Amino acid sequence: MTGSETTRFLRSRGIDCLYHFTSRRNVPSIQSLGCLMSWFDLDQQGIVYTPSSDSKSRDLDRKLGLERFVRLAFEPRPKMYWSVTLQKRVEDLEVLSIPIDWLESCQHVLFSKGNACSHAAVVGEHPHILPDELLSMASTSSIDKMGSYDLQAELLVLGTLPITFNQRIAS
Repeated sequence: MTGSETTRFLRSRGIDCLYHFTSRRNVPSIQSLGCLMSWFDLDQQGIVYTPSSDSKSRDLDRKLGLERFVRLAFEPRPKMYWSVTLQKRVEDLEVLSIPIDWLESCQHVLFSKGNACSHAAVVGEHPHILPDELLSMASTSSIDKMGSYDLQAELLVLGTLPITFNQRIAS
C-alpha cells in the first residue's frame, strides 16, 4: 500500500497519529536528518545511533526481508517498548508522535498483526489483517484504552520516513 492510501485508510478509522520509540540520544540525529531511517539504512550510511533492537531481532529482520523498514506502533508504549525497558537495552527511551500526514510521500507500507518478527505475525500490504478492535482503540478518542491491548500491531514504512518537526510525548 502507498503512503497516501495508508493515510486515507487510517484517517477513515479516526487514527491521526502513530508512534515510534527510540533512544533520546538519537533525537538530535533524527532532527538533523529530517527523517526516521531503518537500522539497516543507518548502518549502510555509517550513521552512529543507539539501537533499540538486539542482534537477534536484526537477524530476524534480515531473514524476513524487513531490514529496510521503519516500524511504527498504534500505541505510545507497545509491548516492545516495555521489553526494551525491562531488558535495559536502552534506558532513555523517547516516544515520538508521528502524524499520519507524514506517511503521504512513502512509497510502500506494510501492516503487521503482532510484532513483525514474531512467529505468529501476519504481515501484509493491506490493513484488513489488523483487528477491528485494535483500529477502534487506536483512534484518537480511545488511545487511553490501548494499555490492555496485547498484540502490538505495527505499521512498517519502507526506507525513510520524512518528518518536518519532532513532536515528542512523555518518555
